[in-house]
Amino acid sequence: MKRILVLGAGRVAGPCIHYLLRQQDMEVTVMDMDVHRAQQLVGDSQNGKVLRGNTPGEFEAEIAKSDVVVDLLPSHLHVETAKLCLKHKKHLVNPSYLSDKLRSMDREAKDAGIVILSEMGLDPGIDHMLAVSTIDEVHSEGGKVESFYSWCGALPAPDAKLNPFGYKLSWSPEGLLNACVRPAKFLRDGNVVSIPGTLIFESYSLKEFPRVGWMEEYPNGDALPYIELYRMHEVRNIYRATVRYIGWSETIRKLVELGVFDNTKRDMRNMTYKKFVAELVGEENPENVLNSVCKHLGLDRYSAVIKRMQWVGLFEDENIPIEKGSNRDVLGLLFLRKLRFAEHERDMVIMQHEFLIAYPDRKEKIISYLIYYGNVDGETAIAKTTGLPPAIGARLIAYGKVPQKGVIIPVYKEIYKPVLTELEAAGINFVEERHVLG
Repeated sequence: MKRILVLGAGRVAGPCIHYLLRQQDMEVTVMDMDVHRAQQLVGDSQNGKVLRGNTPGEFEAEIAKSDVVVDLLPSHLHVETAKLCLKHKKHLVNPSYLSDKLRSMDREAKDAGIVILSEMGLDPGIDHMLAVSTIDEVHSEGGKVESFYSWCGALPAPDAKLNPFGYKLSWSPEGLLNACVRPAKFLRDGNVVSIPGTLIFESYSLKEFPRVGWMEEYPNGDALPYIELYRMHEVRNIYRATVRYIGWSETIRKLVELGVFDNTKRDMRNMTYKKFVAELVGEENPENVLNSVCKHLGLDRYSAVIKRMQWVGLFEDENIPIEKGSNRDVLGLLFLRKLRFAEHERDMVIMQHEFLIAYPDRKEKIISYLIYYGNVDGETAIAKTTGLPPAIGARLIAYGKVPQKGVIIPVYKEIYKPVLTELEAAGINFVEERHVLG
């Protein structure tokens, strides 16, 4: 029997835990501070058990007993988990972006004979596997990748897009807000384009997606490392982007301009939302805050952005329920309260890759896309597409199917081929179109 330890029983844990429990030759231990939530996910499975745990010190004894650890905790805790896995020479999988601190552990992981597999979720994760699968195929056919573009978004389905922001939280508000001010880099005609985090939402475009229609897209993070990781050194254009419903980018850009993304901690005692915003724009009388915000942002009272700010609660005469926090924490509280999925609403994942390929005798445009909906009364699309890949990866590692050691992401055939095959069997199917260009 292989022993798998899952740390965290949050939003994306269900499909991961359920997949592992279906493997008859695995013992699965789930640790979380919310034992009730974890037990609901494990149910009455004979090969699963639940333990309470909230800190690396509480996890260590179970890590030492395990063959593979699946870390579904918030990303800022991944480094401590990785240190314990190095100490006890245990393999590790997580779905989050590979941090510099984790990357620096590569030599130690190789020396310990273990694999630390990061970016094993949806984005990052499935996007890598789908991209490299196509790129490897193109190279094997003698083609060269001239351009690569990737878009991804986790959103409410069109029938659940029922608030003025056109967005609902399928992950933590902290993660969402941090991503909103992440700087971006991409390659355009062989030249590097850099965009500061505060200006990301001035760089959005409109794009039409199959079966969904027109959406917004804006640059997502640093695309340049993927030239090397995807083994496409010939590429002259590479771009990764996030997808949202129309109206999101303008609103978030104005919220950044207002100052609510500042992350400096300060005293919030006896502070109302209205007074909080008034201070941001230098208005001494909170009753005049709406006019002052309009003047500060160069907006009319009737603008959609102002209406969204009103709806989310920024001008409410209600106390902020924290004693100390940052401006970003305040916005996170409002988002957590207002941008929630209601019962029986479903979410949607959009992912699309576009390649321009040069063959010796022709050029082709390859489009690969996924539109995947969650179940109304079951697992969400984001949970399934984020939770299944690390579970499949853990199984592959446990049975010695991953020959690589060290700190890696899923760009190797031994990983991406079986994972994409299992995802397709689970109904997560990509549609590919190829067009020969004149």
